[in-house]
Amino acid sequence: MGRSPSPAWLALALALAAAPAGGAHARTWRLTEARTHAEVASWGKDCGPRPTDGSPPTGVDYVESPDGALTPGPRAERIFDATICAYLTQQRELRVSRTADGWRCETPPGAAKQVTATVSRSAQDAGLRVTHRARYAWVLEGSQCDVELTGRFTLVDPDAPVAAPPSAALDCSHPGAPVRVDPVGSSRRVVATDGRVRLAVRAIDAQGCEVGGAVAWSTSAGHVGPEGEFDARGVPPGTSVTVTAARDALTAAFTLRVATDAADFAALTVADPQLAEGALPSLPPQRGEAVSGAAEGEDAAAATRRARLLMGAFVSLLGLATLVGLWISLRSLRRKRDRTAEVLDAHAMDVLARSAAARAARSGATTTAPPGVPPPGAAGSICPTCGQQYPAEAGFCGQDGSRLQRLN
Repeated sequence: MGRSPSPAWLALALALAAAPAGGAHARTWRLTEARTHAEVASWGKDCGPRPTDGSPPTGVDYVESPDGALTPGPRAERIFDATICAYLTQQRELRVSRTADGWRCETPPGAAKQVTATVSRSAQDAGLRVTHRARYAWVLEGSQCDVELTGRFTLVDPDAPVAAPPSAALDCSHPGAPVRVDPVGSSRRVVATDGRVRLAVRAIDAQGCEVGGAVAWSTSAGHVGPEGEFDARGVPPGTSVTVTAARDALTAAFTLRVATDAADFAALTVADPQLAEGALPSLPPQRGEAVSGAAEGEDAAAATRRARLLMGAFVSLLGLATLVGLWISLRSLRRKRDRTAEVLDAHAMDVLARSAAARAARSGATTTAPPGVPPPGAAGSICPTCGQQYPAEAGFCGQDGSRLQRLN
């Protein structure tokens, strides 16, 4: 028994059958803007990698068929054709229906994973706008998984003549309602462990004027203040965090990576000084997979080596300074020790002379002076307190410690 064709293939066959005959000229469009955003309502630990924002490649071409479908060229992703629902949702069983400006698809009632998606296109000034919106809701191992994915793509005719710049300056004295919200600076940042970063967005109206007003901030982890200051304290190192700014029904998202440690943050910023402001390279589109946010690139290894060499040089200089300080301290101690030894030697000679004089006095020897003690009338030293005489080289009295005076 043969396999019945899927609704997506039936829709494609009907679209081809309804196409007018003949060799109508195929129009080419070029993708100039592409953004995808994940709005996570609930995401448990069993849901798998957390969906995050993506940046599909731009500057690629699409060929428009007579039925309005866009066939992607080299390196381009599929964004608008009869099979786009199955491509976006990755679901085999879908009910697909053609709408006035695109397609709508949904899973059958009672399916374990409920998915609804719409794909539409609209004409813009000298271009096209394609919009994706898909809602997923399912329960996996007791975890509630609920996320809404949106995509916005802008295409222009590469062969259209370039409009001349307006002669008058843009008048933004009375801006209109915002039509988009753009991040100020890079939308991908690196944050130091337990660090902070100030984020900002601009609301732009249809004329390109900036529209003031309050912005609501939210984050998937950590804390973000009402002014857009993100605080990474408490966020596990290595975590990829999504911070969203909302204005009316418009949103802009930042992807922040919390560095694993100071060495990781230093290696990233050495590789590219702009990384301190969050200038990460563009990432490929992520569909249901977590974005790591790694931005070391090809120069990361060299940057790490340079950081380690600088750290090694600093440690070596610190060790050399420590050794010089120890050498100076030991030299001073040696000088003090030598001076102390000289004083002790002189004191020992005084004690020996005093002992010899005392023995001579006890034995009644008056004719011969004890060794080291000068005979009466000879040059030497005398104690001004007790009158005891000592050799000329003695400095202190052995009886009472008084300083000796030299005899003339």
